[in-house]
Amino acid sequence: TQGAAEIPQDEAIQRVLARLRKHYDLVLADLGSSLTAGGRDGVLAGELAKRMDVVLTVQNVRTTSAPRLAMLRQHIRRLGVAEAGVIENFTEG
Repeated sequence: TQGAAEIPQDEAIQRVLARLRKHYDLVLADLGSSLTAGGRDGVLAGELAKRMDVVLTVQNVRTTSAPRLAMLRQHIRRLGVAEAGVIENFTEG
């Protein structure tokens, strides 16, 4: 198990995002299922999400239940992140 000390510090995250914003008009960050994962990946995804201007949630309607989607959207709101909407994905896994 990796420790919390290995999670990038706030300043490092801010520097990376500032550099991306300087060079690109639009930056997409695919956080996958990490946002609601526990441990290091969940913490890092949450820290990144808090610094996003807006989040688009992607739901694979074949594998993600309505309660799971509701839980994710609630988690995003608790982080204080604006959610632009939900994209429904119908692809086979």
